[in-house]
Amino acid sequence: MMKGFLLIDKESGVTSFDVVKTVRRILSEKAGAKVKVGHSGTLDPLATGLLLIAVGEGTKLLEYIIGFDKEYEVLAKFGEISDSYDADGEIAAGGEGNFSQKEVEKAIKQNFLGKIQQLPPKYSALKINGKRACDRVRAGEEVEMEPREVRIDSFEVTEFNWPEVRFVVRCGSGT
Repeated sequence: MMKGFLLIDKESGVTSFDVVKTVRRILSEKAGAKVKVGHSGTLDPLATGLLLIAVGEGTKLLEYIIGFDKEYEVLAKFGEISDSYDADGEIAAGGEGNFSQKEVEKAIKQNFLGKIQQLPPKYSALKINGKRACDRVRAGEEVEMEPREVRIDSFEVTEFNWPEVRFVVRCGSGT
């Protein structure tokens, strides 16, 4: 029987469950029987990055992995906004302004470190009554997101080329 973990570099546009289904299908075909497969935490469909997949007996260990701290590399483009709050939405002009790296770093330090209240976007993979918020919104439902406490351990500017700024964010699960 197959057991253990796979480290998958998830592409943009693919859901975490799509990866699970693909791995399950491939391994079940090779094993000649259905193989149990799970993942350690959902990445939004647009996100790319490491998705930890557990196979067989490895799925029993997921409860000890889920909830670990995360690290994200982010590219933000200031001065634009989309109706979905991500790159998939209709892009329109947002705010005006030209800020220095010092001003951006000061705003981060004052507003985005430690325990903060975060309003998740409606187009997130967060589940509301068992269904992802982004699926509900795309189906035409009106979704009300509630702010939730999250923890930001570090938030560093790694590249500054206004209006594009790259960040590395280390945070608690669910951010």
